[in-house]
Amino acid sequence: MTQYRIVRLAGLHTPLAEKEILRCFPEFVNWSYDAQIASLFKLKYLYSDSFSRAIRLLGQEAFDIVWDFELTQKQWAKENSIEILQRDWQKKVLLSQLQRIQPQVVYFQGTELAIPGRPCEKEPLVNWPTLIKQEVPSVKLVMMYSGFPSRGDRIKGVDVLLSSPPQIVEHYRRMGYKPILSYHAFDKDVLESLELEGQTTPANGKFTFVGSTRAPESRYWMLKHLMRSTEMNIWIDEPAKMNRIHSIKNSLVSTVDISRRLLSEKRQKFYKTFAKGESIRLDKSAESDNRWLRVLPTKPLKSLFPSRCHSAVRGLEYYRILQQSKVTFNKHTDHVHDSVGNMRMFEATGVGTCLLTDSGSNIKDLFEPGVEVFTYTSTEEAVEKATFLLENEDIRSSIAQKGKARTLRDHTIKNRCDLVDEIIRNLI
Repeated sequence: MTQYRIVRLAGLHTPLAEKEILRCFPEFVNWSYDAQIASLFKLKYLYSDSFSRAIRLLGQEAFDIVWDFELTQKQWAKENSIEILQRDWQKKVLLSQLQRIQPQVVYFQGTELAIPGRPCEKEPLVNWPTLIKQEVPSVKLVMMYSGFPSRGDRIKGVDVLLSSPPQIVEHYRRMGYKPILSYHAFDKDVLESLELEGQTTPANGKFTFVGSTRAPESRYWMLKHLMRSTEMNIWIDEPAKMNRIHSIKNSLVSTVDISRRLLSEKRQKFYKTFAKGESIRLDKSAESDNRWLRVLPTKPLKSLFPSRCHSAVRGLEYYRILQQSKVTFNKHTDHVHDSVGNMRMFEATGVGTCLLTDSGSNIKDLFEPGVEVFTYTSTEEAVEKATFLLENEDIRSSIAQKGKARTLRDHTIKNRCDLVDEIIRNLI
């Protein structure tokens, strides 16, 4: 059997994570690097160390590096006598770690680290995949996972691109890449961690949503309607201020800060007329370049529904709220259009919660609608089905049990790592 050593590069992607970790582990800064990393993974942020654990079960050597967590990275540098400066600590520590491990494969969990210019501001065209190949001779293969549409300059230097759902795969195909469809997945060890931590029922956790509002996308407007029409409770990330106009071009959302004076006279009129409404196509002239105008609502959901809007949660707390919900809601980002497959689908079903999710052309590839998950195609249908599920315990319980069984059978991190391992062994 082909043997290899692989390093997965993952990020926390939020400065709030450090505060939460220090709250859970007050002595964190005094611990060794190994103890810090073990404690971080114990909290089950994102995929935790499930990737490396699954790869090791396949007989390979695997390591995780959390590249953007300054506390742990600087602790590693201290223990390994690596002198660093504040301005370049990330580059020097990460390169030193990779040169020490000498992996044959590097796996990027997302495209964020690969933004050109991130390794060095003086070299704005260089990205991390390219730099790693230059500085770490042992690396024979660079892989990347992307569940969100990114620019091609982040993919430069990547040998194997994994992506999902199908709409994002198609996005990269149009750019000339050859992505392999591989969905998000569930870390089944979360179930054991939840059992060890004990159960705590969140207040009013019958019908829930846990995640980002993604204002001004359609998810925001659906949540607003559901909050008005049901007793839903939500744990959310959302901007504190909503004062930007969003432009959507070529069916992919990109946030643009733009002042009203830059809009054409016709768009000025539209803005004044529909500023308080939902997203609407502008006019015939706008259709020619496939542009839409979307206006952020004037108030965050937390200000509209303060008693039922709660602060964002992550890790085990996130899973705990999902598990204790009778029904949890899911709505994909507008980026994916008519396809589905976000992380929440597998996380919610994995912990045994009845999932109410938007439908898509590929839903039957993942779950059987009406049997393993409940689906909706409109806001009104979502309200109706949420009410129905809450009133029918036997049906709701059956959906939850069958959805969990499907995820634990077909949608675990181990399932996805089997594919990763097969790809690697065929290429090195």
